Amino acid sequence: SVVRAPARWPRTVAVGGVTSDDRPWSGSCYGPEVDFSAPAADLRRAEPETGGYRNMGKGTSYATAMATGAAALWLTHRRAELQATYGGEPWKIPEAFRLLARQTARRPDRWQPGSHGDGILNIEALLKAPLPTALVRAPRA
Repeated sequence: SVVRAPARWPRTVAVGGVTSDDRPWSGSCYGPEVDFSAPAADLRRAEPETGGYRNMGKGTSYATAMATGAAALWLTHRRAELQATYGGEPWKIPEAFRLLARQTARRPDRWQPGSHGDGILNIEALLKAPLPTALVRAPRA
């Protein structure tokens, strides 16, 4: 499906989904509005009834949760630097995250830019990337 609200609203992050072999997941949103993708299929999930795990997880809700976790790690890891760099303009913090997540995304050989974002979320590279200094408000269509 195409990107829907709330991901298509201004200053949001639109996350697509991929399978375990780095291919776009068939149920993922797609299009030029997608910023990057994260795992959304072939996932193990906790099974409360048995106390174990099952390989039944799929959906962009998983990709969104991974992106949210990455954002929380990034915010915590860079807290002081973010405040010092963007303190007077708080809109720049989510915009910096979105930009860096796109720039540091892993791009498999067969990746098609423009369909499922700039690549697959790479949390380690995201945490190590220097903060961008020049940011502009990027409206969504």
